[in-house]
Amino acid sequence: MGQNWIASFSLNRRIATAILLPLTLASAAEFIDREPFLVKPYLQLGNAPKLSPDEVMMLVWHTRDKDAEWNVEVKPADGEAWFAVSYFRWRRIAVETVEPHRIYRCWLTRLPPGKEFDYRVLRDGQIVFAARGKARKAAHQPLRFAVFGDCGRTHRHKRRSRIVPGKFSLISC
Repeated sequence: MGQNWIASFSLNRRIATAILLPLTLASAAEFIDREPFLVKPYLQLGNAPKLSPDEVMMLVWHTRDKDAEWNVEVKPADGEAWFAVSYFRWRRIAVETVEPHRIYRCWLTRLPPGKEFDYRVLRDGQIVFAARGKARKAAHQPLRFAVFGDCGRTHRHKRRSRIVPGKFSLISC
């Protein structure tokens, strides 16, 4: 009885592994295909050296090297209608040590200085990312900023946590 049970258990484990492993790998591959970003969208000030009545910011995100229909929409936080970003570009990155991927960039325009705005990224007509940003302030608007160094992982990290992000327009480390 003991030897047959062990042999039966070992055989059942092999059969279960043979069945479940391909299913698990298929599920993982399906999850990877569904996840649209290698790096989620993030905002940058971009190269807009002069203040203007309507501000601009650059939105950047990274994806796998696969074709898709990408769109970006923006709206001021005060409730105006969404409008589509008319121009964005992407660049394919293919180097030996990194899997080929794409970096997308677009300019978010018509942003009221110092005001919050909502933006969303669509892939093949579906919203895959949405967030809120804040445009840089105009020259006449008050500005508070914090600059500090040594914000590593050691005890100095505690200093960083004392800065309240809502109180500053810019924080630089």
